[in-house]
Order: sequence, then structure tokens, then C-alpha cells
Amino acid sequence: RFWPGNTRPARIWNGLMRTVKEILALLFVKLFIGLLYLLPERLAFLLSRAIIEVLLRLMARARAVARRNLEIVFPELPLAERERIMNESFNVMAYNLLGYARIPKLSLERAKQLVDYSVPAGILARIRRDHPGKGVLVVTLHYGSFASLVQFHAIFCGEISMLARGFDMPRVDRWWNKRRE
Repeated sequence: RFWPGNTRPARIWNGLMRTVKEILALLFVKLFIGLLYLLPERLAFLLSRAIIEVLLRLMARARAVARRNLEIVFPELPLAERERIMNESFNVMAYNLLGYARIPKLSLERAKQLVDYSVPAGILARIRRDHPGKGVLVVTLHYGSFASLVQFHAIFCGEISMLARGFDMPRVDRWWNKRRE
């Protein structure tokens, strides 16, 4: 019922719109990740980079924040060099997405081609040996292919758990995390 002061219809409408947006986001993410999985690597990277660029245009503040952060950290660098660093970091984001999309294709043989994990594996083995029965917490930055790091660890060393901030969309979070496992 609609009457002055009744906020229930607005809450219902807002909840419905949030659900619709979340389902559309999930469909987009599934399509995008599926394409990255299927396409040849170079074409998949270009698609991933294009999507990053579209998202950056939709969220103009993100690019402005990146520029400002680089200006604060590297005031001595010319603008062109800071722009190069920023664009390279966006390329890393694209490679992260590509790496995530291809998790199901990651085998021990492919992992050995991509990385030498002997040093981190050795450090973790030593920590576990020196502290039997204790867990190991590894804190990483969102730098490089941080999501792939977890997969490499699982392939080379065995079971691992990951704690990451979600998308604030439960359906997308469930799908994303299930695929990551």
C-alpha cells in the first residue's frame, strides 16, 4: 500500500533493482571470464585490457586516484613516465583477469613453465617444519598476479585457503570463489 511515510514499497523496489543488477553483473562476469578462457592468449589479453579500459572510463575517479598516487610517490618523474607506469599497472590488472580465467587450465607442467616457486615453497616448508601443527598466514598486496600466486602454491605445495574482499554482490562472490577453489 502506498501512503505518505510508507517506505516499504521503495525498499522492495530498491531490493529488486539490486537483485537485477547483481544478476546482470554475474551474467557479464561469466561471459567475460568464459571468453578469456576460450580465446587464444593474445586475443584474450587484448579483450581483458579493453574491459579494464571500459571499467576505468565508467569509474573515472579510479584513473584520477592512480594519477594522484603516482604524483605523490614519484613527484620527480615526468608526467609521461607516470602515465607509462599507470598504464603498465592496468596491463597487470588485465593479466590478473586472464590468469583467473585460465585457472582451470593450470597444470603442474604449465605452472613449472611460468614460475620458479622453489624459494617461496622452501620458506613455507621451513616455517612449517619449525612450527609443526601451526598454520601459516601469508599476506600479499594486490600487486602482480596475486590471485595466481594462490593457485601456484596449491599446485606446488598442496592445500591453501584464501581470504579476499568480495565484490559486495553475493551471487558474484559465490560464483567467483567456487571457481577459484
